[in-house]
Amino acid sequence: MIKRILFILSISSTSAMAGVFDLPSFLEPGQFSAGLEGDFALTNGTGAALNLKPRYGISDFFNVQAIVGTGAGDRKFRAGATLDLEIFPDLNWQPGIAIPATFLYTRKKHDGIASLYISPMIYKTFLGKDGLSFTPFFSVPLGWHANGGTLNGFSQIALGTMFSPQNMKYFKFTVEAGFNIHESYTYLSGGVTYYMGGYVNRGSDTTPSDEGSGPAIAPGQSISPEATVNKKQ
Repeated sequence: MIKRILFILSISSTSAMAGVFDLPSFLEPGQFSAGLEGDFALTNGTGAALNLKPRYGISDFFNVQAIVGTGAGDRKFRAGATLDLEIFPDLNWQPGIAIPATFLYTRKKHDGIASLYISPMIYKTFLGKDGLSFTPFFSVPLGWHANGGTLNGFSQIALGTMFSPQNMKYFKFTVEAGFNIHESYTYLSGGVTYYMGGYVNRGSDTTPSDEGSGPAIAPGQSISPEATVNKKQ
């Protein structure tokens, strides 16, 4: 009996997770987006996956995202949802801090893995030359996964950036890498997100404007600090 218990506890099931992807780009209330993410696992059961991630902005600091995808190799069908809570917004020179919470079910070759985890992250939007915007991010996903009657904790490091040229006001692109810390896996991922109505840049050179007062912000553009000062005066 003791040997059987030790054998069960020694089984290490690799966690199944979805990348951070476009979570650092918060939506306005009532806004929709749809992301398509490619995911390539490099360790602990290699395989490629493709995830569809529709998203909706409930409020200025709270978004919800669905996850539906399929894969090849060790990773098969997956479905889940993320509740994304922004603690500090990415505005002016202040970096954004958020804590997304995700539930994800992933079907593997012979069984399934149910994962529950949070992904505390910090991110900052910058505006470069020729209207290029980019949002580097750093996250530490950690949580638990259940598989075959066992419950294991896992942790990971994820880093990457979102970016968009000025002439693509409805799209943002993401490149990302994740590294195994404990009972997880190393991966590369990337993809594109479409923003219905266009996105509004935040960050070091952006300030939202009120409707009907001051200069308007077109989707994919930003307002300068000088314009903001004049508006307040």
